[in-house]
Parts: sequence; structure tokens; C-alpha cells
Amino acid sequence: VLPAQKFDNIWFSGYDGGSGSPNNDQFGINIFDFSSGALQVYDNQDIDMWFYSANSSMCDDVGNLLFYSNGVNIYNKQHLLMKNGNGLNQPDGKDGYLLPQGVLTLPFPGHPNQYILFSGTKRYYPGISQHMGYVYYSVIDMDAENGLGRVAQKKVLLISDTLDAGKITAVRHGNGRDWWILVNESNTNRFYRI
Repeated sequence: VLPAQKFDNIWFSGYDGGSGSPNNDQFGINIFDFSSGALQVYDNQDIDMWFYSANSSMCDDVGNLLFYSNGVNIYNKQHLLMKNGNGLNQPDGKDGYLLPQGVLTLPFPGHPNQYILFSGTKRYYPGISQHMGYVYYSVIDMDAENGLGRVAQKKVLLISDTLDAGKITAVRHGNGRDWWILVNESNTNRFYRI
């Protein structure tokens, strides 16, 4: 039996943060922290981005924040742009990417201190509503940049098809180490299973 791992200990949500925002007294970024065993919620007015739709964060196996993404860029634990972490997508509006479950991060099995970030990109088809057209993966190496991490491989094409908007999901493999990634083909009962 594997010990409990805390890769999902810290979550980000919210929008219109940052000290330069005219609305920073009403809105901002919320950080949900499960490290103490009970939910703690913190406001952070210094993170100047949106987590309006696409968002993902990653902690190490004991629950310390490593990095996070809003579907546009990847930021390190110091809330600074990670080396080579820009340009996953063009922002919608301020700094967020409007694609529900459009970003997913997992530990890279068999590669200590490396993580895989899956990201979707929207595509518009004539006469059809918005869909996701592509799923990419990026590899993040947390041994680089004195532990602040670096994107070692960025936006490697994994799937190109007419896909449901977002909804990138994963489930732990029965072997307890690997992961199944599931992406639904739009308007069908077919799934990509990776």
C-alpha cells in the first residue's frame, strides 16, 4: 500500500486579482489549502491573473506547492513565470483561458521530480459550437532552476480531433503508479484513452 500523497493539497481559483486591479477589494485569487488536514482559505491580491475556468496546480508528495497554471502560462511557487512556461494558449480576456478542465497536471511515472501538464486548445468549427481541437502535453522538470522548475518540453501534440470543450480527466491505473487520461470525442460516445 502506498502512503497518502498530497499532490493536490493546494488549489487556486478566482479572478481579477493583483494590486493594480481597480476591483481588488471585491475580487481576487483564493487559495484553498488542505495541508493542515482541514480546509484553509486565503485571499491573495498579489497574483495578477485569472483562474476563471482552466486551472491546475501541483504540490510535491508532502503537499508543498510546486507550480500552477491557468491554461495560458505556468508559474512557480514564487508566483513567477516558470522558465519556458509561457504560451500554452492565448488568453481570453485578461489572463485566463476559458476552457473548463482544460489543464491537468500529474506526476510523471518513473521520472522523479518531473510532472506532465496536459493542456487543451479551443477550436471553432463552421456551424458548430466551440470545441477543443487539440490536446498537448508539456514536461516540467522540478530539479531545474534551483528547484523552481523549468518546462523541459512544451506543447507536444498528443491528440488532434473534434473534442468536447475541456473535460480532460484522469484516473489512477490499477497498478498504483500510472494514470489513464480520458478525452471525449465531441458528440459521440468515443473516448481517447491514453
